[in-house]
Amino acid sequence: MPSAAPSPKSTSAVSGWQFVLLFALTLIILLQAPLQASLWLDEAVSFWITNDSLRDALHRSFNYQGMSPLYFILLWYARQVFGQSEFMLRLPSLLACAASCGFLYAITRDLFNRYAALLAVLFFICLDSTQKFAFSARPYAAAILCALWSVYALLHWLRGSPRSSQLEYLFATALTIYFQYLYAPIVLIHIAFVLALGRADKTKCKRFFFFILPCLAIALIPGLYQMRMLAQKSSSMQFMVDSSLADLGSAILPMNIIAYLGIAILFSAVYDRPRWVALGESERRSLAVLLLWLVFPALWLFVYSHVTSGSLFVDRFYAWSAPAAAILLAWLASHIEPQRCRRNIFLVVAFMAGVRELQHQWNLEDWRGAVAKVNADPSEGPILTYSGLIESEQLEWFKDPEKSAFLRAPFSPYPLRQESIVLPGSFEDPAATRYIQETLNSPQAPLDRFVLICLHIKHEVQPGVWKPVEEYLREYFEKQGFKASTLQDKNLVRVIQFQRSGL
Repeated sequence: MPSAAPSPKSTSAVSGWQFVLLFALTLIILLQAPLQASLWLDEAVSFWITNDSLRDALHRSFNYQGMSPLYFILLWYARQVFGQSEFMLRLPSLLACAASCGFLYAITRDLFNRYAALLAVLFFICLDSTQKFAFSARPYAAAILCALWSVYALLHWLRGSPRSSQLEYLFATALTIYFQYLYAPIVLIHIAFVLALGRADKTKCKRFFFFILPCLAIALIPGLYQMRMLAQKSSSMQFMVDSSLADLGSAILPMNIIAYLGIAILFSAVYDRPRWVALGESERRSLAVLLLWLVFPALWLFVYSHVTSGSLFVDRFYAWSAPAAAILLAWLASHIEPQRCRRNIFLVVAFMAGVRELQHQWNLEDWRGAVAKVNADPSEGPILTYSGLIESEQLEWFKDPEKSAFLRAPFSPYPLRQESIVLPGSFEDPAATRYIQETLNSPQAPLDRFVLICLHIKHEVQPGVWKPVEEYLREYFEKQGFKASTLQDKNLVRVIQFQRSGL
């Protein structure tokens, strides 16, 4: 692909101590990471899906998840090889994040320079979304890895690499979409790269649009049935989440790494006079595509959520924009002269990130601790659970053995002393109210004493009015004649004991 080489002024050398700082920061992040902590809700679902035979994993992932079975097949095999511990369940995502850093470095180096590449990796591992999904037994780290791989393969093909890069691109892009269908718009970023950086080579442009993209469409045919099925039941799979323009801004602009860079530039200005290096034509085109990559993932989900009744504006679905944020900020730093200024910026950014990571407090869902608390005292009576799974709003799921097992997924890795009674996701529905009343006042075994395990999330009690779900449930059961006492409230999973007044 014809492109102007970076000017000497914009080519930045990398020192060994910068690699040492990056390694030290990575070590701090890993030491602070909750790799052996209790699985959180969606991770427990991953455990439930892959807990029995491979055939069961295929069936469950196809019917109960919003992505193809690909990740769960890999996780099932990983469990057979590495075991069942929380760390081993999260290891595939951690390895995927490490590989993502490699592709991110290569992409940024090829587009700009080595200094920007190393700083982009530093910014990337400091992002909250990167850490969240790197330490989760979910498919998002793998999807981000394949998204970066696809961009890397495409750029290499555009720059004149062998035709094998086309196959690499097709394979990586198909994997991206199969790991998470909502990452399919990555193809729009690919198209933008082709138009911006490959337009001088009309042969490659034609080959991309009339051969490579049709081949990609053929590769996605096996997933069309599931995509159609997901589209038909999309209204029951969306999140009831309010989103504002401020939320959109936060999704697009990662304020922590922006703050690192801003403070670092101000610090370097005390000792030097920073100067801005002029942009080349190739850089301008690359930056336009990167800005699209940064903005589009969150923007289209935000717009979609405001024109439909539900919402898909959730960080896991636009997390594939994180690499673009890291690259853009790193590029900005790499265009500051003199070189001493850039070195100071790298040093200050690494220092501030290290200090923050040493103080990083993870907001954990301790299902393991909640189960241990409940199992320790059988006299507390029956167990009611509220997990926050959106499928629990469908009462017909309570009558189906497999679907009700899915609703109890948080207790698949951490078994309770007895099968729990699952509470519906919404109490406002008359059928849900009737179900709860029948549960509390069953003629065969009325509940006079029970323990509730619930996730600390917000519940919409009326349009626009939200309340912590444990507070809502406490008030609800107190109106039914129960008094409550809290057994655990130190994390995102609450344990509350209820007993009828007068007993």
